[in-house]
Amino acid sequence: MTKKIKLFLAIIVGAIAVSCCAAGCRVGQPDRGDILAQYKGQCVTYYANGGFFNSNADIVVREMYFKTENSPFYDIGEEADYITIQRTGYDFIGWCLPARYESGEHIGEVIYTYTGKLDDGTSVTDAPAYLMYNDDNTIKTDSTVARPLFSVEGIESPVLEAKITVQPSTTVVDSSYIPAKNEIVCATWKPSLKFVYKLVAEDGSYVCEGNTYAPGDIITEVAFGKNEVANPGTTMSVKFDDTTFVANYADEACTQEVGDYSRADYEGQSEIVIYSKYIKGNWTIIKNDANAIKNMFNGLNNSKNAFYLLYDVDCSSIGTFNISRGVKATIEGNGHTIKNMKYNLTNTAQAANAKLGALFGEIGESAKISNLKIENVTISTKCKGDIEFYAMCSNIKQGATISGLEVSNISLELQIPKGSQVKNAIDGSTASWLFGGKGTDEEFAKAYGVTISGTNTLNIHN
Repeated sequence: MTKKIKLFLAIIVGAIAVSCCAAGCRVGQPDRGDILAQYKGQCVTYYANGGFFNSNADIVVREMYFKTENSPFYDIGEEADYITIQRTGYDFIGWCLPARYESGEHIGEVIYTYTGKLDDGTSVTDAPAYLMYNDDNTIKTDSTVARPLFSVEGIESPVLEAKITVQPSTTVVDSSYIPAKNEIVCATWKPSLKFVYKLVAEDGSYVCEGNTYAPGDIITEVAFGKNEVANPGTTMSVKFDDTTFVANYADEACTQEVGDYSRADYEGQSEIVIYSKYIKGNWTIIKNDANAIKNMFNGLNNSKNAFYLLYDVDCSSIGTFNISRGVKATIEGNGHTIKNMKYNLTNTAQAANAKLGALFGEIGESAKISNLKIENVTISTKCKGDIEFYAMCSNIKQGATISGLEVSNISLELQIPKGSQVKNAIDGSTASWLFGGKGTDEEFAKAYGVTISGTNTLNIHN
């Protein structure tokens, strides 16, 4: 992660990077020792500790420039503002003084470490590394870049400083700190948090840009960000062929949709797994949104539409729904309930001898209604003459599919002129006023596996 660092030390500065101080870069330029000798103040070496500074940036030292490319350290003189430090997969925490050996032959020395391979091919992490000295007790340096050399047990040749890190102490260097001459400070890091998105698919593998992903595969990774709180969002940049993104979940069973995440809850961890659910086909995903339900009912007459419910939806906030123009679309309720719907058709002149259904109208041959619960529906209408009026549907065409539909607590109030009739409830019969097209409501329910429960009432008056 990149962080702009205001370097607070009071000195003019020099910056030298390993790869840019080769002889070819310094033609006509004084060497490191000559430059630093010009300054009477402190000189501080910053160790990036696995990161690097100012990739491809120029740092001005008076009128001289030094090109830096992935430098693991800097020598800082009198003033250097806004130097960028970064390390892939880590967040920069701050600068600390180095830890020092508290006992043994190296007591008081800075604790340097090496991560890499030994001569025999063995990989090591944070193996002890020690400064090498000349016979006159001066520090051995590389002849090309004039940087210190280190010894590591198991490596015969000297190790270049570019491969060395410094173990930080608990002493944080802040703006109040006054450095000593030739001070060393080191970067401290923590693993960057990232969201790892895994595919949840109940109907096989999916394809994106020619690549096939199976359920459980990682489909993308996104950085947590710099803030202490983050929300991984509800939409995905991954677009699979002929699929619809449903939602992101915190659990593999997809029962808890993601919300805010606090970095503090994941201290020391590097990733948070998010489960991204997709379904085949082109669906409109409906969450807990009453207006979306109203739009759904308005769009049921289009056979190309398909609606997928994620939650129960309370429609109390909607004034009234429009009487349905019929159903040709697909509704997958996923066992959720749509409740507290209101239809008020008072003062609406319905044609005499009409055959109407409030919620679904006529259910067409392409219609599919699955795993849906309808609860607490109030319908009030005024008709101008004889009529067939049904609360749920007026008719159902062959080919229509209904499974797992449940209705309860439906109230239908019909006002008709004196002498007129509600044909599906002649002589006060209420055997067929919920569903039309299959004899009585009981016959309809049996034919399509519909569950009718609760208190359902029909009231007809002049």
